[in-house]
Amino acid sequence: MKKQILLPLLLSFLLLPGCGAETGAPPKGSSFLGSSFPGSSFPGSSSLFQPASSLSAPSESLTLKLCTVEGKQLTAVDKDGGPYSFSWELIPGETPLSPGMVVEVAFEGGVMETYPMQLIPKKVTVKEKGWDYLSLYRKALSDIWGEDTGLNGGTLVYFGFDFTEIATLSKWEKQLLAQSFSEGHGTTPLFGSITELMEEGYINEEHLYWEDGVHFTISKEEAKGGKVSFSIEKWKGGLAATGYETTARCKEGIWEIEDPSCMWIS
Repeated sequence: MKKQILLPLLLSFLLLPGCGAETGAPPKGSSFLGSSFPGSSFPGSSSLFQPASSLSAPSESLTLKLCTVEGKQLTAVDKDGGPYSFSWELIPGETPLSPGMVVEVAFEGGVMETYPMQLIPKKVTVKEKGWDYLSLYRKALSDIWGEDTGLNGGTLVYFGFDFTEIATLSKWEKQLLAQSFSEGHGTTPLFGSITELMEEGYINEEHLYWEDGVHFTISKEEAKGGKVSFSIEKWKGGLAATGYETTARCKEGIWEIEDPSCMWIS
């Protein structure tokens, strides 16, 4: 029986291909968020206000990794939950903020349990520059979407994602990546391998074909700072797939993905 499908998130950020590391993987063979999603209420439900001390250290601060920076508006995640959304205007002399940075956010009041969760910062301190791997993989998905576009036809309802071998992103960053990419194409995102989504009933196992979806796999990741090699595949069916291995480098704050070193089409 199919598991619960992700309710639409109140998040539609365009992740710019900038450079900016945590680990984790979402549950296999499932949509992203269920009733056990920590620290959030679903869109359309009542917002809850919970004292900050119950969600963070008594000092009322959180260590977060920035995911998007658009003017004064920021989104971020931490190793245990997220995402968070907040506004911050730089004070003259402060280090400009960019995606991938690890920051300590001192805040007042509490955390508003919407999605994304919201807080009111008193101070934002940069702890580590970091790398914006989230934007790299957003660009990689967009690039492979443009390859063998015949696989993109038909009425698409779902995008499936297998990010289990991406060690540079936390499970929350993987959720934001898949959600943002899916929303840009009007589809519902699901996590799981091709085999797992067959078992869930989304993909026709007998014909080895996904009539109303396309599956993306990113694997073989090897990352060292601003250089990342990986394999990426777009799959519609046993005889309808394409993929390649490539390397990306961060140059002056922008990720550049090299021409594929090994490409296949079936």
